[in-house]
Amino acid sequence: MDWWTDVVFRITGPDDKHPGQGTGFVFGRDDDGAILLVTCWHVVREIGRNSLHIRGLRCEVVSEEGDNSLDVAVLRVPGLSSGEPLTLASVGIPGIAFKTFGYEPTGRPLSGILDVKTYRSHASHRDVPAWDYYLDKGSPELKKIKDGYSSAPVFDPNGRRVVAVITHRQGTDKGFAIDIANLPRVYPRAADFIADVQADSDGEYATEIDHPLVKMLDHTKRLAAIRELLKDGGSDRAIVLVEACPEDWPSYLADHVHLDPWPDGDGNPPEAITLGLKRFDKQSFWEALLEAVPNASRVSDKAAKQIVVRWINGASLRVLYLPVGLERHGRHLPEIIRGAQTTLDDLSDFVPDTASWSSSPAYATKSTRCPSGGAGMPTSS
Repeated sequence: MDWWTDVVFRITGPDDKHPGQGTGFVFGRDDDGAILLVTCWHVVREIGRNSLHIRGLRCEVVSEEGDNSLDVAVLRVPGLSSGEPLTLASVGIPGIAFKTFGYEPTGRPLSGILDVKTYRSHASHRDVPAWDYYLDKGSPELKKIKDGYSSAPVFDPNGRRVVAVITHRQGTDKGFAIDIANLPRVYPRAADFIADVQADSDGEYATEIDHPLVKMLDHTKRLAAIRELLKDGGSDRAIVLVEACPEDWPSYLADHVHLDPWPDGDGNPPEAITLGLKRFDKQSFWEALLEAVPNASRVSDKAAKQIVVRWINGASLRVLYLPVGLERHGRHLPEIIRGAQTTLDDLSDFVPDTASWSSSPAYATKSTRCPSGGAGMPTSS
């Protein structure tokens, strides 16, 4: 079977007596581990919200109601087995080549081109960003859009991410796709799953991401912020750099913080200690930290906290580096960061007379620091 058949599913009624079908694709899991899928609101409406099934399993609609313009919905399917969820990112640009995977009587991949970005009117008075799309010219009759492709993902194969969702067709070779940025409007938690990989809402950063000058300018912004954070650390004991970048970036910031000249009289910051994640959930940071601190991984939780705090306080500054590949694991970033913050706050609370505060030193960079024996986390996403 092709890889996409593990993450893109046919949506039907419970049996042949219920008409209608559509497509849905996996973008994550909820706190109970149940699969979360994107589909179109009109698929929910046509099949019936109490009749939606995937592979014999009942689907629960967990999003707010959509409509003909805001034509998107989120389904929760306990017990459904799937592959790695697809990454979401609002980085569509005119002319981008895409692939899509959907179901009519049979399921098959198609390919095409995004055309003009449009803004549909909506009763909320907030326009709905969408795209015109065209299938590749000369596509054979089998490789056309048919009924059932509603909610097929518009998938950027280069960035390996979903940028839009097919909602309507005109004929069999063109139609409309709603931008994935609309998903939080019906399911607010979806914002945690949409990767922030662009400089602004028009996607210019995504179009020029491979241009050396753009990379250098962006890195300069990030490095300046990190240098300021380290230089102004004062009584801070630990700083964790969490980085989610395309594949050729992961060690760039950590390396160049040390290679670039440091302010006179301050010496060099300590070398960053890379933490390796074995999982991608709220506990992953704490487990990685235990592995990095000598003698901390084989004792009780309370004793481990004491060892970690002593280790943090055993130097003027600890710099921890946590690389998270954006393309494969970017959707887990919010959960990893929340888990890391919980760990750091817990360590701060574990030490008397500590406090925590937060600031934002630069675009796409957030920081949280716990002074005097605590720990801190600037995150680059």
